[in-house]
Amino acid sequence: MPRLPADASRPEILPLFVALFVLGTQAGLAWEGSWGPLFVAMVGAGLGLSLLLRLRGWGAWAPLVLLAVGVGGLNGAWRAPRAVPLEAVQRFDRSAAVLEGVFVDEFRFLKRGGLSFVMEQARLHVASQAVELPGRVRCQVQSDEIRPEPGQWYQASGTFLAPEGRDLPLFRCEEIAPVGTMVAPGRWLGWLQQMMRERVATLMPPRQQTVMLAFLLGDSSTLAPADRRLFRVTGVSHLMAVSGQHVLVLACSLAAVLTWIGVPPLSRAGLVLAALLVYGGLTVGQPSVWRAIAMYLAAVTAVHLEASPGPVRPVALTALILLLLRPGWLLHIGFLLSFAAVLGIVLGRRAIEKPLVRWGVPVPLARYLAVSVAANLGTAPLVARHYGTVSLASFVANPLLVWMFAIILPVGMALPLLGAFLESTGLLVASGLALILDLFFWVLERCAALPLAQIEVGEIPGTAVAVLYAAMLVFLTPRTFWGSHDESGAAADEGGASRAVSVGKDGAAVAAWSGRAWVEPGARPGLRATDGLERQPGGHVAAGDGRVARPSPASPPEEAVPNPFDIPDLVEAIDQQLAVFPKRSLKGGGHLEAITFPVRQLTVEGQTLFHRLDDLGAEVLCQQPDRLLQAQIYALALLGGELMARVVPRLRPVPTPAELTPKTKVRNRYLAMAMLADAFFHSPLPARTDEPRVVQAVAEAQAVFLAGRRRLYRYLTHRTPADVADFLDGRQQVLAWLRATGDLAPSLEPRRSSSGPVPPPR
Repeated sequence: MPRLPADASRPEILPLFVALFVLGTQAGLAWEGSWGPLFVAMVGAGLGLSLLLRLRGWGAWAPLVLLAVGVGGLNGAWRAPRAVPLEAVQRFDRSAAVLEGVFVDEFRFLKRGGLSFVMEQARLHVASQAVELPGRVRCQVQSDEIRPEPGQWYQASGTFLAPEGRDLPLFRCEEIAPVGTMVAPGRWLGWLQQMMRERVATLMPPRQQTVMLAFLLGDSSTLAPADRRLFRVTGVSHLMAVSGQHVLVLACSLAAVLTWIGVPPLSRAGLVLAALLVYGGLTVGQPSVWRAIAMYLAAVTAVHLEASPGPVRPVALTALILLLLRPGWLLHIGFLLSFAAVLGIVLGRRAIEKPLVRWGVPVPLARYLAVSVAANLGTAPLVARHYGTVSLASFVANPLLVWMFAIILPVGMALPLLGAFLESTGLLVASGLALILDLFFWVLERCAALPLAQIEVGEIPGTAVAVLYAAMLVFLTPRTFWGSHDESGAAADEGGASRAVSVGKDGAAVAAWSGRAWVEPGARPGLRATDGLERQPGGHVAAGDGRVARPSPASPPEEAVPNPFDIPDLVEAIDQQLAVFPKRSLKGGGHLEAITFPVRQLTVEGQTLFHRLDDLGAEVLCQQPDRLLQAQIYALALLGGELMARVVPRLRPVPTPAELTPKTKVRNRYLAMAMLADAFFHSPLPARTDEPRVVQAVAEAQAVFLAGRRRLYRYLTHRTPADVADFLDGRQQVLAWLRATGDLAPSLEPRRSSSGPVPPPR
């Protein structure tokens, strides 16, 4: 890999590759097959440079650039959606017909009045026959009352034109209207979808029926024109297109229920995924649904499999997979809006949240507002480009309405079941839901009445959109964009030690990246490692009796046991041995802790570790003594991971990845977590807080971690029959620390934690 300057941050490989791949795909879609040899040459050159030459410095990036652009170009050129062959439909030229299709892109205002847009999956009904049109059809309508929405099906009547010299066939619409989505595939899905429609029609008033069908199934065909205009003017039309918003709400709701009943994280994620796939079938598999489900799957995979998961890599991986399967989606406005909103939240949320917190806004409210504003900013340039309007009211309407949508959607999904089996309860719930929808419409109407609620901006060139996104990237994420690590603002990337995955939101893989923060100019610098701390043999920082962070020099020194994480050969041997063990631990008999321990206080990673550690009970360890190594690493990783989530975000200034780097790179993620905690205790970071509660928690964690590390070294060098009992005692110390610091866990919900002291380490 290229060697970057010492003060620069290393770019993320996968997002960089995907960005170049997208450029190549765009070029391939534009130039199609005639440029295929050029892309083949680029791929060959990239492979040759990578395999035959040893490039250094910035030149080492050349193979990556060539391969990404070349593969993207080949994918776009050879797999691009082909235009409708005009000779195949020439016989229908100037015929009166009916056209059905789904709107995808290129919404334009015509100079002489009216609209022009493109539909795909089109079916032409002409001369008593239905003709499937492969590719795209351009439609023109003289009225601008209906503004097409991404992913929505439309039916138009008019004249079909296939003149020579045009890239796309043209359909001049006399009348156009949205149509309901098709029946869900399969017997059971079709029955379930029909039951949802019938129950909504039975239990809800007429106006609320149309909105509920749009929210639940993405079918806005029955929505009144006035209500449709309200959604468009206030910028909340995305609530009617089943996409990431719906998947996020459903995933969080299901994950919360499954967490409450005690389902482990991996099983929970699998059940949520299965439910989302069923929901995707109910919505007739709209592309936006599969995009959102694919992003959920990538994010959950990253959280459970990566040693240092981050928010950008799952987004990049999702885009790569989708474009490999359907490169033509790069031209779909729905595809672009989905990723623009997600990237806006990931990259811009922190920059908007910090000033709000500084102005006294509570952190939960500040984060909620920051997410809404970041998503609006991320999509505004694209909306202006494709629709010629900018909704200023959306910056007010979305924060006021999204929380209502988070209630309406899960309750609406449960309404058919309640109406079928508990009719009286269903009527009561439907009445309450109707009141919430009335409030929803009231807020919509007030926001639409605001001055300058929607601004007409006309046609904006693509260059202006690119400049706007570049400016937002620079100004919203200056540190992460430029990789600065100076005193005035150090940005932590996704691999930072201050990652804290929010409990209860793992179903949607929502992570709170507390490491993505600036240190304001003039902030109190961190204390040195030697300020009030005593260095012991082996380079460790003594923690005294485990109750204070700055012990007096008279504190007794720790036993001079070598640090196993400082011995590269030993670390490599541990890493190789851990790869031999099964990824899922055997079921043991020690499940009492799973019943009595407050598992929901842990992060997603911590919950997975807890269940694996609980499986390695005394029975399993006595039958398979070799797995005691795995159990000890699990215990240290659990302590270290929760320390990173509970303590590191409370340090000031917030650490950066450059300040917390293990000495040796390893493949096993849990070994990496344990080594990250060891690096934390070897750094000056523990001295960056004066909060008594945090100081106490750090000191207690350090005492427990040092005892576990010494236990690991003794096990590796001299095994005894008492090793299992010694480990079980150390595991109790880890769990006791987790209970005692439950109030520091990164969750908005109140925590119940024990205030008892941590047992002294052996």
